[in-house]
Amino acid sequence: QNNEDIANNFCPVLIEPVLLDYERGEPITRQPEVLQLFTAIVNKLRTDSNLAMDGKFVHQMLGPLFNPTLELITKDFVENPEHRVNFYKLLRALARYSFEQLFSVPPETQKSVMDSIVWAFKHPDRTNSELGLEILERVLQNVANAPDTFAQPFYSKYYLSLVQDILYVLTDRLHKSSFTMHTTILQMLFTAVAQGRVKEPLNPSCADNRAFLVQTVSTTISEAFPNVSRADADGFVAGMLEPKDPAQFKTHVRDFLVRLREFSGDQDLDQLYSKEREEERLRKQQQLLQERAAVPGMLTQQ
Repeated sequence: QNNEDIANNFCPVLIEPVLLDYERGEPITRQPEVLQLFTAIVNKLRTDSNLAMDGKFVHQMLGPLFNPTLELITKDFVENPEHRVNFYKLLRALARYSFEQLFSVPPETQKSVMDSIVWAFKHPDRTNSELGLEILERVLQNVANAPDTFAQPFYSKYYLSLVQDILYVLTDRLHKSSFTMHTTILQMLFTAVAQGRVKEPLNPSCADNRAFLVQTVSTTISEAFPNVSRADADGFVAGMLEPKDPAQFKTHVRDFLVRLREFSGDQDLDQLYSKEREEERLRKQQQLLQERAAVPGMLTQQ
């Protein structure tokens, strides 16, 4: 079926028998396949999701799915794992294709959306944590391109807490496998301040967002890691505000993590350099193939 058929003929008939049953049923009767179904619909319709059912599809879908699913997955990190993964995959699809609809909700629901993203990337399971980071990256990309009427209130509400939460998982051994994504998001956040895209003061008592960010984050680091001097913490944070390409930024953060001594074992250091080592392995493999290709008949030998 084409998108128009799905939007006009398929989506409306699912609302009452599927979504309302999911919303009103006992928690034990809520099936994770419902979340999977609507994720597939959003991924199929893409931006046409915003036009389905005269523009009401996303909101009519979210209403019955959002809070009932949160009820299942926020009690602990263990129960209802399929609901959890499918819920985050739905949020990822909406952040990709229906960002404006996802965030054109009441403030308390918007906060629940952001809380859900943070719960995801703090989750000990790698699948959930990486989904959360993917969602947050997409959200920050969309916010950077949004008009100030949306972006500035967003930064005022969530900027500082997101910096703190990303720093938390960055320095947590449990999440070290996501180091590259952590640095990507951290660079997006610090670049937003460095380039003046965060226009409202992050603190009413300080008009200079750069100075306030250095002071606040440095204090957090110094309190969390007593072995780090205030001067080192200030230098690290100020360095993240300086223009750097992604590789330079990643190196800057990695060097600081090594100094923190939180990643002192060989295995921890391997995680920090895992992407570079994989790239080097692929480069050598490609070089070997090119060398063999230069010798007639070499590639056909076993």
